[in-house]
Amino acid sequence: MDMFYTERGDRPDLAARAKLTQASIGGYAFPKLFPVLPVTERAGDFSYAPVGMVTGTTNVAEARANGAELTANALATVDFAWTTARLEARTVIYANEVKGFGGIEAADGFGGEDCTRRAYNKVEIAAYDKVFSAARRGAKTELANHQVVTLLQKGALAQRKYGQPYLVMTSYGLLKFVNIPEVRARMFGEYGPTGAMNFITGGQVQLAKAISPLIGFEDIIVFDSEIVGSTYDDYIAIASLRKEAMAGGTALSGVAKSRALYGFAAIYIPDPANNDQPFSVSSFDDRLNKANYYDAESRYSLNELHADAVTVYDMLADIEDYSPIDARVVQVQVVNDEESPVITNDIG
Repeated sequence: MDMFYTERGDRPDLAARAKLTQASIGGYAFPKLFPVLPVTERAGDFSYAPVGMVTGTTNVAEARANGAELTANALATVDFAWTTARLEARTVIYANEVKGFGGIEAADGFGGEDCTRRAYNKVEIAAYDKVFSAARRGAKTELANHQVVTLLQKGALAQRKYGQPYLVMTSYGLLKFVNIPEVRARMFGEYGPTGAMNFITGGQVQLAKAISPLIGFEDIIVFDSEIVGSTYDDYIAIASLRKEAMAGGTALSGVAKSRALYGFAAIYIPDPANNDQPFSVSSFDDRLNKANYYDAESRYSLNELHADAVTVYDMLADIEDYSPIDARVVQVQVVNDEESPVITNDIG
């Protein structure tokens, strides 16, 4: 009967297997918005540079007299106090399902992966709610017909002191965004009808990368609607971010001290010797209820350093539909005294 029940205790083997499935937290939006800072304490201070875009010439010496003191502008950092909160998720595989997974070893692997994924999902949802906060949604700017791209580009310019501009939306929101007339027209103008439709009907990543440069953005950061839900599908955010801080924390501290940074995620590392695995995974059997349990545990916090680095916009429900998906001109010519349509490749 033991072949249907897992071991009890810490399972570094399951944590290692779960780590391999994450592919550097692939598919999640939060590490781009909140670059991860691995921490070995539950609370601490983070040193960062306040907004300090260089403007004016107040300390530039011109015709300064010999011996006169040169005026200096102070360059200083600010400390931000962060505190982590508990993060845990549990998965159960019942004993009568173990054989269907291929035995207890295989079931253990799936259980460890699943609870880790669920824990990551909790961070993703928290980041989603923070970016599209009630305050930002209350102060939203409504996108208008024929002004969508202009409004977004103006918003990006206003936030340029925080980094490169990114659009942020859900995967369902992306489907709506690509149907806005201005966006669709730019795609057809750049890639042609066939190329544009290939992007539209292709994968989400390729679609985002195809659209973003056409409207002046680095990329589109997409929250998976299957994880975060559809509450904010009509909203778009502009987030000005530092690409150099997105690699997972290796350059985060240095970047934050020299440039204004939107925010960061502090994720507690249970094992300091293995700082790329933010979860401890454990398992235990419950023979009374004929079940195997798998737990992923850690601590985390999402911290905004410069709230002005994010602005929220609303896609209006009445933005006109874009019907001419294949914008080719239909001409009529007479052949043998009969009219027949001829489709040309001219863009209409």
